[in-house]
Amino acid sequence: MVVFCACLYIISTNAIHQATSVIDKVLSGDVPLDSTSILEAVTKSSSSSENMLLQISSITIAVSWIGSIVDAFFIGRKIDQDEQSKKQAEREAALKP
Repeated sequence: MVVFCACLYIISTNAIHQATSVIDKVLSGDVPLDSTSILEAVTKSSSSSENMLLQISSITIAVSWIGSIVDAFFIGRKIDQDEQSKKQAEREAALKP
């Protein structure tokens, strides 16, 4: 859970930093107020080290999510097996005189 929150923090902090940087450039007049120029400014504002960190964070979140799904499946299967064993034991106890 802590790793997931840390990765989410990294991604959201980077997004806010990029947005703030581009907004400052638009407001100062360095970047014209059209979508093509803004897209170009956003693309240029990210560095390769930030991209690597964002990719690692995204992959970590995806792996955690898939791991949680697999874990939930096995826990559910264990609960189902326990319930079936309990019902079977109750049926056998009811049949004994």
